Order: sequence, then structure tokens, then C-alpha cells
Amino acid sequence: MRYMITDELWATMGPCVEQAKRFKCGAEPVLPDRMFFEAVLYLTRTGVPWRDLPSEFGSWDAVYNRLRRWIASGSLKKLF
Repeated sequence: MRYMITDELWATMGPCVEQAKRFKCGAEPVLPDRMFFEAVLYLTRTGVPWRDLPSEFGSWDAVYNRLRRWIASGSLKKLF
């Protein structure tokens, strides 16, 4: 699979993602932050339905719920 986030981009983006997280408590997500953003970019780029998200990104509903939490908490807005 072709990924969009290069190592150089993640070196810049990774610390910003850490700062944007509103809640840092609880269990660590199974999917690392970088792969989570790759999944969101993949969905945006291809337009596939959530349920057709490749298994490399974990379960589609975990990515969906995590994105909804990021949106609801304002973390995604803070990141951008």
C-alpha cells in the first residue's frame, strides 16, 4: 500500500499531534497515531466506504470512533 505521510513529514507532524490530543489518559490505542492519520487520508483520497477500509489500518469502526472523538473534543481543529 502506498502511504502518504513520509518520515520527514511525520517528524514535524508527530509532535503537533501529541500536543493536540485533548485526553492523554486511558489505554493507548492499538493503532499508532501515524497509521490513524494514514487511514483518514486513505479514506479521503479514495472515497471508499468506512467498512471497506483495508485491514492494515485495523478495524474500520475503531478508526471511525477515534476520528469522531478527535472531532468532538476539538483536537482535530486544534491540530489544524
